[in-house]
Amino acid sequence: MIEIKDKRKCCGCSACANVCPKNAIEMKYDDEGFAYPTINKEKCINCGLCEKICPILNKLPIIENENFPIVYACYNKNNEIRKKSSSRRNILSFSKSNFKKRWYCSRSSI
Repeated sequence: MIEIKDKRKCCGCSACANVCPKNAIEMKYDDEGFAYPTINKEKCINCGLCEKICPILNKLPIIENENFPIVYACYNKNNEIRKKSSSRRNILSFSKSNFKKRWYCSRSSI
């Protein structure tokens, strides 16, 4: 069963709550607006899935020299266009200006 004694050792990702087969973990917000897991010990079956999925308890090694794509973020500098635009229109704007460079946009959010 996962226990967070030091809030700095929780990133609030909710992975533990999402993986719990008994829904024994609830994410509760503190006074600063950060979510932390709270375990209902009556529901918990001590399966350990919450501890296995936790990215803080199970830090992955940093992989060096891999061929990962370079990722960029962008937005339209024109406030009026940005306010009226859907994410699709932002993709089109980005794609038009960078098509010749062989860049592409796989997902967009505002």
